[in-house]
Amino acid sequence: MPPRFPVALLFILLLASCSGNDEFGLALPKEGAANFFPAQLGNYWQYQNQFGDTTLVETLKTKDSVTEFESIGFRFSSNLPAKKRLFMTNLLANGMLHNVSNRIVYNGNINLYLPVIEDTLKLPVKNLILIKQNTPDHQKNFEMQDSLSKSYLFHNQKATLFFKYTIESLSGSLFTNYILSDTVYPQVLSSKLRIGLSIELRSDPLHPVEILPQQQVLEVQSFFAENIGLGKSEETHTFKFEHLAAIGYPKDSTIKSAYEQNLYRYKLHLPQDPQPQKN
Repeated sequence: MPPRFPVALLFILLLASCSGNDEFGLALPKEGAANFFPAQLGNYWQYQNQFGDTTLVETLKTKDSVTEFESIGFRFSSNLPAKKRLFMTNLLANGMLHNVSNRIVYNGNINLYLPVIEDTLKLPVKNLILIKQNTPDHQKNFEMQDSLSKSYLFHNQKATLFFKYTIESLSGSLFTNYILSDTVYPQVLSSKLRIGLSIELRSDPLHPVEILPQQQVLEVQSFFAENIGLGKSEETHTFKFEHLAAIGYPKDSTIKSAYEQNLYRYKLHLPQDPQPQKN
């Protein structure tokens, strides 16, 4: 009769290796996946965008959906022009969201406005994880780096600027009974998105001039309420320009600004609800 011990041992080792490696096979979330962005067709969210003493009302709508690889992606539209939106609604209006298991994934463009230069960089991103549930605080969920160059006309002189940038997203905290804009939500999940940037003038390839040393220029903290979506975002922009005389500006400049976006009205249809939710 053949010995059974080696077979039993192999079976035990297989079980141990499967349970010890979360990346083995189809990994299931440790907790149930909640819906922190119910992007059904016809849903809309209205926000108050605060630019210092100015407040603008922005309406974000789910405009259409596309099915790719058995996953439904949603596109959005805004009633405001791009320069009057804030970061998160501008992001959503320039790409597509996929709600996959315990992740909300974005594909599209990040629009980054550059003061002084007065231009907007379009930074394409693929599979940017905006939300990843059941992860520790500050865990990095997405990271990329890339570069691009653009030509400009500064004071009737043509110049080429070279941009290096990084994009990363991090998990935040899960809050219970959290207050957003005077409304208490049972479950709120936060996340952060950061962009780093450097800018070089390369008129002389042997002696490039660093217009913007490598630095973090943008941080956006967002709060997503379960079965509601984006409830609030806070963004801080910081640019410390140097050697601006190289492109015809009289002095260096540090520009810092902060904006806030708050949800105050919505109409949502959830797959399990016969009637839409309103507030």
